[in-house]
Amino acid sequence: MYIKDLSQLFDDYEKNQIIQNFIAQADSRYILYCVKEKFENFPKYTLNLDERCTSIAINYLTCGYNFFFNDEKIKACNALEKAATILEHIYCFKDCKFPYKDYYSIICSLAYYASSQYSKAYVILNRIETDTIIANLIKLFLTKQFSKLQIFIDDILFDKFKKQDVEKDTDVYIYLMSNYFLNIIMYIYNGNEDYLKMSEEIIEDLIVLSSINEEPHMWWIFRLLQIINYNYKDYSLWGAIDSTIDKDNYSIVRDYVNANIYKSRPVTELFKSQIDCLEQIKSDKGAIISIPTNSGKTKIAELAILKSLIENPDSICFYIAPFRSLAHEVENSLSNTLGMIGYKLSNLYGNSQYTQADRKLIEDSHVIIATPEKAKSIIRSNDTILGKLKLVIVDEGHLIGNQYRYIINELFIEELKITLKDNNGKMIFLSAVLPNLSDFSKWITGEESQVAYSNWRPSSQRLGILELSNNAVNLIWLGKYKSFNNKFIEPKVIRKHRITKSGRLIKDKYFPEDKKQAIAATAVKLLSNGSVLIYVGKTNMVLSQAREISKIMKGKNISHQWKDINTLELVKLACKEAYGENSEIFKFIMQGIVCHYSKLPTDVKMYMERLMSNDCPKIIIATSTLAQGVNIGVSTVIISNVYLDKNITIENKDFWNIAGRAGRSFVDTEGKILYAIDRSKDEWNVNEQIEKCRGYFDKGKVANVEIKERGHY
Repeated sequence: MYIKDLSQLFDDYEKNQIIQNFIAQADSRYILYCVKEKFENFPKYTLNLDERCTSIAINYLTCGYNFFFNDEKIKACNALEKAATILEHIYCFKDCKFPYKDYYSIICSLAYYASSQYSKAYVILNRIETDTIIANLIKLFLTKQFSKLQIFIDDILFDKFKKQDVEKDTDVYIYLMSNYFLNIIMYIYNGNEDYLKMSEEIIEDLIVLSSINEEPHMWWIFRLLQIINYNYKDYSLWGAIDSTIDKDNYSIVRDYVNANIYKSRPVTELFKSQIDCLEQIKSDKGAIISIPTNSGKTKIAELAILKSLIENPDSICFYIAPFRSLAHEVENSLSNTLGMIGYKLSNLYGNSQYTQADRKLIEDSHVIIATPEKAKSIIRSNDTILGKLKLVIVDEGHLIGNQYRYIINELFIEELKITLKDNNGKMIFLSAVLPNLSDFSKWITGEESQVAYSNWRPSSQRLGILELSNNAVNLIWLGKYKSFNNKFIEPKVIRKHRITKSGRLIKDKYFPEDKKQAIAATAVKLLSNGSVLIYVGKTNMVLSQAREISKIMKGKNISHQWKDINTLELVKLACKEAYGENSEIFKFIMQGIVCHYSKLPTDVKMYMERLMSNDCPKIIIATSTLAQGVNIGVSTVIISNVYLDKNITIENKDFWNIAGRAGRSFVDTEGKILYAIDRSKDEWNVNEQIEKCRGYFDKGKVANVEIKERGHY
């Protein structure tokens, strides 16, 4: 197909209102499946919607494939991702019983992977049980179970085909696909591009064979694997490092790649958001990196540190994290990679004094992770470190402002700039919600252009409204084609009306009675989709919200099992010391409910944040302090109240720093953000709530947030 005709077909599809309406209907219906809405409550969708959307998805796949091999890579990714999204909405929700579900789930995953959405591909295939050899090969590869895949391939090649008894066409496919994946695995482990060339030849043979045999279902699998093969080097860790770091350091690079491969969840490729930042981290001038939460900022910093240490073996890198919890997380992350290949890391936080113990800890360190206060005391007290400093990473770089601590930090950054200039070093700023990127770039690097910005996310985000009306909770999901969960929580009479002896009528008492109960009931019901974060603006709302959730979970016999027993014991001891025996906070924690707010004692907060970063609670109730602490992702964020004080509301950037946590990479294909509106209030109050909601959800309210028409980011 000529590229001009292909582009016209794609544009026609994008502009065709009927086609886009079918896609929007499938998207609208998908969320109803996900939250287990009763089928009888579904609106009347177009007849044969599944068949129509499947045909549309195949046409998008055709466009994507042809775009790719006509060097239209961006258009190819867009078309492939759109095809995958449509197939996900038709075939890949939980408990789907449709015919050919497993086949289209595999095509969906391959299309996601081919469009660089590795996380979504992983999630989709983890939802299904594969029952054929070919499907098992694909699943083990896309879900990064490389050891199992290698054993499986060995069984195929040296058992099933040890006598070369390849008879049926299916056997030929299995034999060739096993060799295809074996070559990919070999490239993953050693970076030798010859293996990719061999896998390329194999997949071309498979495409020809499936065409000769007139098996389009296999043909699509092989075509998508062909795109993956062509793209693999560019997005792999080997390819990223090859374009960033000197090739003469193969042994260090190999060890680093292997450290990533052998993590509990292997890292073999970079997200698109990370690839978009590689040019900037190569620059000697420094950079401003602004990508969404959960899009891989720490890995970008890690690559910058690796590059700096390889090029300057005797140098020191500083990683400045504004809070202890974040410093601890970063230390854990870097220790599992850089620490595994011989680099020494030190994590210092606490007061601003530089002690003899600190001096001992950082001896021979290559990377020092510290809060700004501790970093300042180290640099001002140790000329040796000052002279070796070549790279400074500043995490949560948006924390610059008129608060006293932020002003002091800004002055410290100016001091660091002078040191780095003398040492021919550089500074890299990281943030998910940094405004005025070019201004920050001018300040940090001297040039406005040293900005790496991406709004790409490993999971989509869906916006909705949680509405309390007449003691019922309705969910309204936004997008081109709105969908509704009317009476998602149905009103229940918990105490019937009665007449007192004096003749006064006491009305029925309902559950949910108020917004707090409505949010609690909704959060518990949404646990079937994953963990939930409830944001409250004021500290005094945290525990009262937790109490409502605790009651509901007890009534439904919902329990929680923490895996990180050691940290849980530290939390228990800290709570006991702060609150005494049988503290309410710890009782909530044992139910999987975590309360996070500014008035928590230091030790309780520190160990609680460590527990959350190592393990996953069921429900978190938090104020804005969570945005300043642990980097935890959840499946759903519910915004309960945006008022910090009587007349002060949370800023847009802080709102999205919280809301942006909806959607966990390699867990969710989409995160859900619900804004609570209480319609039991008077008309003026309700209108104000709606305006506040629009203010946060509207397009362009914060620099790196863009709401697309369908209600996703």
